[in-house]
Parts: sequence; structure tokens; C-alpha cells
Amino acid sequence: MSFPQTLYYKSKAQEQRDSQTIKAHVEKSVGLSQSKQYLTFMWRQEDSFRRAEQLYPFATNVLIPDIALFLGLHLKNFQYRNAQHDVRFLMRWDSERLHQLLGNVTDCALGSAFAEVYADTSRTSMTYDCFGWRVREEPPDTVKDFPRFAAHHTVDSFDYDKRVNLAVFYMEVGRILVTDRLHGSLLAAMLNIKHIPMENLTKKTYGCRQVAFDNDACSSFFVKVHSNIEGALSELY
Repeated sequence: MSFPQTLYYKSKAQEQRDSQTIKAHVEKSVGLSQSKQYLTFMWRQEDSFRRAEQLYPFATNVLIPDIALFLGLHLKNFQYRNAQHDVRFLMRWDSERLHQLLGNVTDCALGSAFAEVYADTSRTSMTYDCFGWRVREEPPDTVKDFPRFAAHHTVDSFDYDKRVNLAVFYMEVGRILVTDRLHGSLLAAMLNIKHIPMENLTKKTYGCRQVAFDNDACSSFFVKVHSNIEGALSELY
């Protein structure tokens, strides 16, 4: 059984090879005639589910909301704010990113974008920072001075209370969160942190909301998802 995932391949040839490999293992172990009762794949996006039905007809494929949404009331223990900036950019650093904010041009790119958005306004003192969440288990150095992590400079992979705590720490630095991280935007919505979601390569920021809330315009989770930084910044004013 796999938990809700997004199915995405850059190479269709590799996609077919992996499908055939899985099929061969299943046929050898339990047999294709009864494989569906032993093998369940969960998908969190409609397009992933439809593709999986084609690639893995020998498995039980299920469309289900992203697992982070099942945290529910557990998050009531993590509702606190420690905003140090007007805006925090919590961005992907990997190959799924659509932006070019990280790296040596970060400050220049953000500064130019801010200047353009606020050129005709009186808002000239807005502060921001940009953070690429590179390593999930190791908090940044600034965490050492933060009470909740004073005695825990690293977070065990299976200690999910601490990992949620760490995730909220990353988000709460800004009064407003701009993120292309799916779980960053979902957690922000559940914690009532004002946020502006951006899309990533696999379109899961929008796709997972679509599955969970069925385009419910009344849902606080179903907000506009931006494809570029200029669109996201335009909502800040």
C-alpha cells in the first residue's frame, strides 16, 4: 500500500519501464489474478489517478486527499505566531520549482519584484525573507535561539510532533507566507496563517486542493494558486 502520491514522469519511456517492472514483481509474487486485493496505490490528484489506472490496472487505485489534511485537530497544539517579517517566502529548491528565486540572485530578484509591485503605492517599508527548505531533519542555525528547539538541534525522522513543530516554525516567521510547497500551503490554511500559494512543476498545489474540496469556492483552502512570483506579489497589496 502506498499513501497518497503524485504521479509524474519526465520520461515516458521510464514510466513504462517502471510499470512493467512492478507488474513483473506482482505477477511473480501473488499473481495478477488476485493482485488487486494485495496491492493498493493512493493518489492525491485526479490526473495522477487517471494515469495510474492505465499504468497499473493490476492494482487497486484510489483517489484520496493528501494525508497532511488528516492532521486535523492535532494542529491545535501548534497555533502560535512569531512573525519577524511582513512576508516569508518558503520555496522549493529542487527540480520541481518553477521560480528562479534561490541562489545568488535571490535578493536581487525579490527586490526587483517588490519594487515593481509597489512602484505606484505608498508601501515602501515591507520586509521579507526567502528560505529554501533544503533539509527536513535539520533546523537552521537560528533555531538554536528558539525556545522550542533549544535542546533539539536536530529532529528525528520519525518524531512527527517535532517535525510539525519545525514546519510551523519555518512558516510563522512571516506575517504572510508565500510558498510553492504543497504541505506548506496546506498547513498554513489549517493554522489560519495568511498565505499565497504558488504552483510547482507537478501542479499538485492546485490538484490536491481540487480533490479534497471539489472546487468549493467557500473553502478557505481553495484560494487562487499563482504560477509566478509577480502574480503572488500582486496579492500582497
